[in-house]
Amino acid sequence: MQIHTDGSAYKNPGHISGCAAFARYPEHLNREDELIVDFGCPKSTNQRMELMPCVEGLKWVRDNVPWPGVTCVLVITDSEYVQRFVGLAPTWKRSGWRNRQGQPIANHDLWMTCSRPVRRRGSEWSSCGRRERNQRSQSAWTKRRKRLHNVAAVS
Repeated sequence: MQIHTDGSAYKNPGHISGCAAFARYPEHLNREDELIVDFGCPKSTNQRMELMPCVEGLKWVRDNVPWPGVTCVLVITDSEYVQRFVGLAPTWKRSGWRNRQGQPIANHDLWMTCSRPVRRRGSEWSSCGRRERNQRSQSAWTKRRKRLHNVAAVS
């Protein structure tokens, strides 16, 4: 099972923003892709909008499992922010959602929510990788994610 996510804020931070996530089922389930979430906000940040569809996608997985033969959920994101910090969520939790300097972690509300389903469902995180970021025009999945979150931002 793959969850494709994307989000952005125009004129980051604090302007209109949007995010989207959709599920791509394994071929053996013979199901069409399913939109999980797409919405816009009048004001947000790039980081929140990149993390929000990951959180919503994992909540959706938690609420909709099981699927026959699906043992892993792969969250696909092109967000360097999410890729870079997802592994730190357990450390932040142990430190009361504070960094080494004792400051609150940005977006800790989303990281808290995100860390629960990752642990409980054995989800796996993955990046879209350099190949996709460098060849965005060739990726139908990237185009679809971008279109969904752009439409959500202005809706």
